[in-house]
Amino acid sequence: MKKITKATLAAGAGLALLLGTGGTLAYWNSSASLGGATITAGNLALTQVGTGTWQIQHTSAAAPEPVADISALRLVPGDKLIYTGDYQITAQGRNLVFKADIAPGAITAATTGNAADEKLKTRLTQSADYTINGVKGQTATIKHKSDNSGTYNAKIAVTLTWPFDQPAGTSPAEDNPAKLGKVSLSAFAVTATQLDGTTTP
Repeated sequence: MKKITKATLAAGAGLALLLGTGGTLAYWNSSASLGGATITAGNLALTQVGTGTWQIQHTSAAAPEPVADISALRLVPGDKLIYTGDYQITAQGRNLVFKADIAPGAITAATTGNAADEKLKTRLTQSADYTINGVKGQTATIKHKSDNSGTYNAKIAVTLTWPFDQPAGTSPAEDNPAKLGKVSLSAFAVTATQLDGTTTP
């Protein structure tokens, strides 16, 4: 009995000495690797669908007709031009909320300071219809919120009108200076911008 006690005490003393020296006391451990995982970001992209189309309608015509080459067209008083463009927004993301906007464009003189260009710019009037995701309007907030990809459509329809003898009795004084004038239809833009999904109502 005494021998066993002494041996036990001696072993305990040896353990205390080993710990006290700051030595390499071994201990059990184990580790495991995380399973392989691929994390993928979502998407918000905007593309034009096909090519925009032009149509023309004169005051005497019952319906507009297509214009194959807008650069070859020569406009006259009483004409109405219609441009239509289609766009598609692709969205993907569990918490994705975004705003789609259509910025109104402007009619500008092809060459600033050119008398005919500047006069034609003043003779043309502009109106436009906008549709986003099937709803008329220039802006829309869309809550996609899905890991699956989805698409949303936007359409612009712009009408340019050269009134015939308006105000009454003013042509040819008003319209003659616009002969051979050139204008540009620019600055129309469709945008898609992410919003903070936690604060969007």
